[in-house]
Amino acid sequence: MGHPRHQDGAAILLEKQCHSFLDKKVSTCYMIELMGTRSRMSREERRKLILIRVRELFAHKGLHGATTRELAQSAGISEGLLFKIFPTKEKLYHDMLALFSDNMSEKTKKIMSLRPSASTLVLIVHLLVSELISVRLTERDDFIRLYLRSLAGDGEFARHVLEETDRQVIPMLRANIKAAIASGDVMDSPVPHHLRAWFTDRLPFVIMTDFVPSAPVLNYGVSREKLVKHVVWFLLLGIGMKEESIRRYYNARALTILKR
Repeated sequence: MGHPRHQDGAAILLEKQCHSFLDKKVSTCYMIELMGTRSRMSREERRKLILIRVRELFAHKGLHGATTRELAQSAGISEGLLFKIFPTKEKLYHDMLALFSDNMSEKTKKIMSLRPSASTLVLIVHLLVSELISVRLTERDDFIRLYLRSLAGDGEFARHVLEETDRQVIPMLRANIKAAIASGDVMDSPVPHHLRAWFTDRLPFVIMTDFVPSAPVLNYGVSREKLVKHVVWFLLLGIGMKEESIRRYYNARALTILKR
């Protein structure tokens, strides 16, 4: 069997391996140097892999807690090469955060282009819940682990994630809640619109954390598909949507737009 560095796509494969091993020891991500593939990678591929490698350290220690030496060790390169690619630690940190920010799905972009309404609100809530709960993705599990580690540390990483949510998701939810109230599909209540939006975003995320371990920590007693439907119903009722409106807008026919 030939050395792995002679295999086509070795750098891409190793990047995926490093990504999936983020919750293990940093040393597992030294493969790319040990196997001699670094020279085969483009500057952009190397840059992205460095960002993937250092984000666990940043999530655990924060911008100010992580030393340049530790960052270079995590990246598997020398400090000199690290700062040749990223001039400052702050630049490295913010580029790492940007890697997470630039991940809006095509479905989400499509929903954001729709006119605010009760039917659009239903689609948004279903999309939020289904993308977090229905399918297990290693990348998403790693992201949650990083988020939780950040909460146990200085919270910088988690704070950035929520700032992005406040910039992209919350205004979209608020606009659609307001439109649904105006159309009579959602009842007004003492709960402010922005809190209804945040509660809608946070609950699916918390439920998603139960599924991160290989054996989920909580058995909800239903399939993932049914769990998604139950959570969507719960959230829409919590927002204040009337049952007849939920039944009108939350059905297989209405969701076909997400499959186009």
